[in-house]
Amino acid sequence: MPKLSKELILALPKWAREHLLPVLLTIRSAGFLFAVLALWLFATLAYGILAKESFTFDQQILLTLRELHRPLLAVVMLGLTYIGQPIVLLSISTGLGI
Repeated sequence: MPKLSKELILALPKWAREHLLPVLLTIRSAGFLFAVLALWLFATLAYGILAKESFTFDQQILLTLRELHRPLLAVVMLGLTYIGQPIVLLSISTGLGI
């Protein structure tokens, strides 16, 4: 352990060394495991997409959406899409902030 880190740890009160450091190490370990899991999941999905294994699943979703298509629903979806525009989000955020 580098000298500076050891000095900083020893500068902490005894209760902090006994109770706080184990919690911080647990959080760091859990974060690392979560990152590894997320990377594994991403790699698995990317491999499936590159291998074109998801095409059948995507095709089923697109065919189902085509069956559900209605002109009124298209207008509603365009309206919902408009909510994501920066000026709309800024207005909503400002209104909620006030």
